[in-house]
Amino acid sequence: MAVIQKFNPNWESQYEYPYDPGTANAMIDQAGYPANDDGVRFEMPLFVGPELGGGEGPAGEIGDAIAGFWEDVGIRVKVLKYAYGVFRPGLVSRSTVVPMLTSCDDGKESYPFDWPKGLVQTTLTRGGFSCGFESPEILEWYEATASEPDRGERVRINKEYLQYCHIGRTFPGTANDVPQARTSSNPNTQIASMATASGGTATTRPRTSS
Repeated sequence: MAVIQKFNPNWESQYEYPYDPGTANAMIDQAGYPANDDGVRFEMPLFVGPELGGGEGPAGEIGDAIAGFWEDVGIRVKVLKYAYGVFRPGLVSRSTVVPMLTSCDDGKESYPFDWPKGLVQTTLTRGGFSCGFESPEILEWYEATASEPDRGERVRINKEYLQYCHIGRTFPGTANDVPQARTSSNPNTQIASMATASGGTATTRPRTSS
């Protein structure tokens, strides 16, 4: 999932979904989406977010790859690579119905696992960015973690949140365990952490002399 990395000690094998077109086809058949004579079940869009260069960068290539995998199970995907500024208003208003390929701050290696998770999936960010939906369950977990002084209890609460995301597939990960180094052009700073393909940018700190 995009909200946790596979190398995180709290990762569990249950969160893995192997690439299995045969099982996927059977499940889609059971859901009531038969393929037509061209092998197409239905069509859908997929917007490529601004991370990793957006549609013109590696993210666009990842979007094309996802579309290819989904074509294997009869889903025809139109990959949308237009400017994020055009797509963002639908996220702010919680009105978008188009899936988005993006990164997730909660999955960053530099974010401790016991920190509150799911902020942009709640009502707390109304008027600003969201993941396009609001979940009262995620709001409860976020507020519970934010007010809990015990680290072990915060971890337990966040594992419940992970299970919720796993069952509902709210944030399926595509490349959530590939480390990606970032460099800095500012001679006064140096990289203090690694970024990941699903975790956005690295953090920096002032360079100090030894």
